Amino acid sequence: MATDILTQIHGREIGLDKDGGLVLNHDDGSQTLMPKGSGALTSAEVAAVAGVAGDGVAAPTVNLSAAVGTAGVLTGTYYYTVAFRTASGVTAPWPGTATSVAPAGQQVNLTSIPLGGAGTTGRVIMRTKAASVDPKDYFIVGEISDNTTTTYTDNTADGSLGAAASWAATNAGFLRDGSGALVARFSDQSTSFGVGTFAANAGYASVAVGFNALADNTSGRRNTAVGVYALENCTDGYQNAAFGTHAGGGIVSGIGNAIFGYAGGSATKALGNFNALHGSEVAGGAGAATVGQQNVGVGYRALYNINTADQVVALGPYAGQYANASRQLFIDTGGSSRANLAAQQDSGLVYGKGETTAQTQVLHFNAAVRVGWGTATVAQLPAAGAGLRGFRAWVGDASVAYTSANVGSTVAGGGANAVPVFCNGTNWVIG
Repeated sequence: MATDILTQIHGREIGLDKDGGLVLNHDDGSQTLMPKGSGALTSAEVAAVAGVAGDGVAAPTVNLSAAVGTAGVLTGTYYYTVAFRTASGVTAPWPGTATSVAPAGQQVNLTSIPLGGAGTTGRVIMRTKAASVDPKDYFIVGEISDNTTTTYTDNTADGSLGAAASWAATNAGFLRDGSGALVARFSDQSTSFGVGTFAANAGYASVAVGFNALADNTSGRRNTAVGVYALENCTDGYQNAAFGTHAGGGIVSGIGNAIFGYAGGSATKALGNFNALHGSEVAGGAGAATVGQQNVGVGYRALYNINTADQVVALGPYAGQYANASRQLFIDTGGSSRANLAAQQDSGLVYGKGETTAQTQVLHFNAAVRVGWGTATVAQLPAAGAGLRGFRAWVGDASVAYTSANVGSTVAGGGANAVPVFCNGTNWVIG
């Protein structure tokens, strides 16, 4: 029986016979034939033919052209693309740079719409919304129900667009388990490994690895989720990266978050944008509410119960776990013993509050502080100058002792007196 080999799994070849049926070559030299159109495979056969792709129709290799037309409802900058309709569904859109056009109360005329190969039954026209920040954030405009027409006129308001573009396309490759459940998807746009990944819709240029990773994605794109349930609740967020079981569970529409660690960023409230979280359960507490933007948390349960705050920095285990205002700084190594925010502010190693003006900022060092190095001498001080004005240090070889009479005098070496010094812009003086 003549066979074109499609793939090989566990040493067993899968191929097509001359009539388009599937052929399984067994180790003993025998073959199992499933004639074309004969119905479902058995569970064993499903496992064996894992890796067979869709209907073979590739995504478009060129894009359409667009130009403004007569008066209409479209105003703004729009990005257009196209996908092919087949008997199995819709291919991925054109993967390259989208065609842009900027109507002002006009319609848009689309021309040179590409034709698909054998098996193409129509073309699906897609575009972004006017306010889109991502040129791949496509929604369905309409469909041409043939494979011959090469023009289309768009006068569809943003609010009337169809569903978000699906990147779980018919031209992807697949792997299925013995029950037929999809466990992996491969395409030139997105890749997933794990049951439940991309359950709603694959995102453009996204990677999902682990059970239910990116399961709720609808129009999100450029996301990377590695870990069981990673970014599970993300629907339309984009450019997020989450590594670890339950990592990024609190992201729904967030943008640009980077999360590493078990349940990091898994707060029950939606995580905002551009947060960097490293460590198990960072910003993951049940008490966290409206986790804001541009926060940085490093350490076990840092920012654990953060509440409505932006631009907070917390370094150390439990550091900043009660943060409740923007621009706070927490550096701590004993955070588990701080029972509330006041304790973190008054007992944590370092607490600070940034403001828009320097004179209103505060910084608490809740420890004895030494300024300068351990064996400082006057000769080792950097040359005084305007650039060091206000800098402080200490020396251990001052020629005179620290007394009220000597405060403000220029320090000189050669003695054995330990004194604090500061630079007045001209000299290092005692004080």
